[in-house]
Amino acid sequence: MSESIRYFARRVLNPFRGVAQYVEVEGASAVSRDGLTWHLYGNDGHGWLRPIGVWEVGRGQTRGIDLPPRLRAGLKALPDLPFAPDDALECWLLDTEGAPLALLASAAQSGELAAGEAIDLFWHPFVETYTGFDSAALRAAGVPQAQHVSWLAEAINSRAGAPRRTRWLAAGEVAAPLIVSGNNLLEYSAIADYHSHLAPLLLACAGLDDHERATLERAAFTNPEACARAYRLWPKVIDAERLQATRVAARLCYSLSDP
Repeated sequence: MSESIRYFARRVLNPFRGVAQYVEVEGASAVSRDGLTWHLYGNDGHGWLRPIGVWEVGRGQTRGIDLPPRLRAGLKALPDLPFAPDDALECWLLDTEGAPLALLASAAQSGELAAGEAIDLFWHPFVETYTGFDSAALRAAGVPQAQHVSWLAEAINSRAGAPRRTRWLAAGEVAAPLIVSGNNLLEYSAIADYHSHLAPLLLACAGLDDHERATLERAAFTNPEACARAYRLWPKVIDAERLQATRVAARLCYSLSDP
């Protein structure tokens, strides 16, 4: 493959929204979070990448302006998914003891953040408008479902030191995908529920061991539609037979809901 076309993957963090796949050429790029729909960006002449269209696997460009030839070539010759991750470094929020607490950002190399760009020092479990998180542990403790997101955010952020500190570490150095275990059984269980809720997206992360991956797969398979959207970006599957059954269930759900 031409060296002028770069393919890589990178986590979308704080809040975690999966592992994005990138096709990058000079002055343009394409980004996908499912391996099917690619959002296209081009240089506007002032140093900024602006949206220029959409590319869909099997259909080609469906919206936007003419693409730079190298980007079009890169999309026509996509290698197998998922691409290799390039975010070899992780920025962790530290707790009051100076230990890693929550993952805030990742980068390919130190100093990669653009001039003027800052890392948000508060950890966010979801985008601000999301209300779908339902923790069985918090429900059992009497916490109303509408407060589950804010409860988790407060539980984690209250454990950070003051002033807040961060530390860059090698990817995988911390044995936790997003946040470390809690200080008590309720926190521990709520964090486990959080990771289970994100399982279809977390399975796209490359650093999981087989035990973690199998645990997340069991949680992910309870949400067939989310698995059907996400599985193309999983670097490894432990239970391929169960995944196939889950994809069939997702297709049945779709056909039943189609008017």
